[in-house]
Amino acid sequence: MKHSFQMTRRLLLALPLLMAAGSAMAEERALRVAVASNFLNAARGLSELHELRTGQRVILINGSSGTLFAQIANGAPVDLFLSADHERPQRLTDLGLAPEPQAYAQGELVLLHRAWGGLDDLADQRIAIADPDVAPYGQAALRVLEVLNITPETAGLVSGANVSAAAGLFASGNVDFALVSRSVAKEVKGLHPDSVLTTLPAPENEVLQFAALISPDAQAFLDLILSDEGTFLLKLNGYQPVQEATE
Repeated sequence: MKHSFQMTRRLLLALPLLMAAGSAMAEERALRVAVASNFLNAARGLSELHELRTGQRVILINGSSGTLFAQIANGAPVDLFLSADHERPQRLTDLGLAPEPQAYAQGELVLLHRAWGGLDDLADQRIAIADPDVAPYGQAALRVLEVLNITPETAGLVSGANVSAAAGLFASGNVDFALVSRSVAKEVKGLHPDSVLTTLPAPENEVLQFAALISPDAQAFLDLILSDEGTFLLKLNGYQPVQEATE
């Protein structure tokens, strides 16, 4: 009886350590995916599907492509980088951190505006865009404005840290116009049904997005994005699958 009591006591004392060790092992098995803000909602759906299929947890780290690149280049532990451009994944390749980038989706820049506004009303208006220094959708916004003969000075641009932040400026009422990804604009419109989405001139509004496979452990997740199930989720979130975009 005394021996049994001592054994039980030892197990109870060791339980917190065992739980911590189990938690650490689960954390090690988790897949860490850095995802550009425009793709976050789609990545959530893909993560849920991946977890159901494999039992592997997915940790999503989101931000602008430029900010995420800087973190990865400086040693942040990431298995897969879903950027909104080709430049940053290619730079990781050049640094020897990943193989050649792989296209995974084509996004689209749209104009998000109030019911009274439109393309003809952009001049002399405050327009929210993602910071073009770190966000590919901000660069696309500048390209579209140039096609529309609108300069940053006459447009009164207001930059958000990423495309989600730019959409937040619109949703909060700080601006009446925002140039953001269709995926993010759909989310805003779901919360603000009186908002309007307007298609912008192509191909300046097209954003081909690339992935950097930093760890082979993330290959299954990247394959999922390019699968039939992934294609369905991409279209649902306002993206054109890369197979169709490059045909």
